[in-house]
Amino acid sequence: MNLLKLFAGIGLVIYGIYQVGQKIFFTTRSSSFDWGGFPASTSVIIFVAGILALLFIPGKLSNIGWGIMVVGIIMIFYSTSIIVSPVSLVEFLIAIAAMVGGLKLMYSSSRYIL
Repeated sequence: MNLLKLFAGIGLVIYGIYQVGQKIFFTTRSSSFDWGGFPASTSVIIFVAGILALLFIPGKLSNIGWGIMVVGIIMIFYSTSIIVSPVSLVEFLIAIAAMVGGLKLMYSSSRYIL
């Protein structure tokens, strides 16, 4: 019975995250009116350069690769924009209730399973 509660809780949490997450869109800035920012391709190329530095630079100098990857990740977040579509209060409350209920089910069943 506790295993069933655990799987039902996981399902409710996934459902709640899906309901909230389907209203959020990540896009690259491709507007002609946007003068700031970096193109997404530049960010990805810098990130790949960091991965290649981690793989091919030997010894302690490979830490340079981590720095290049951090710069690439920051540029990826800088070059994207987040669009949040309107959501009704009822949809939002149902999603939050599903996540909270799922977490409560997972917590109450995991005490006996683990």
